[in-house]
Amino acid sequence: MENPNVGDKVKKQIITRTTWENQSATYSEGYYYGKIILIDDGYAVIKYKHLRALEREMLKDLLWVSELEWEKVRN
Repeated sequence: MENPNVGDKVKKQIITRTTWENQSATYSEGYYYGKIILIDDGYAVIKYKHLRALEREMLKDLLWVSELEWEKVRN
């Protein structure tokens, strides 16, 4: 992500692995959506839509989100 700013809407890719007894593992892909509230030395503090606590993420792990995509994401 180039030149991020406080208030930018971002997403982080999440890959989940699920296993059940006597079955192969399955993987699913999704995203966590949030807003940058603080930037410091290559890291950002993010307020994700679905979490109450703030999370600290590396800027390189975040993807910018357009207004159209942001509106489509459920709160």
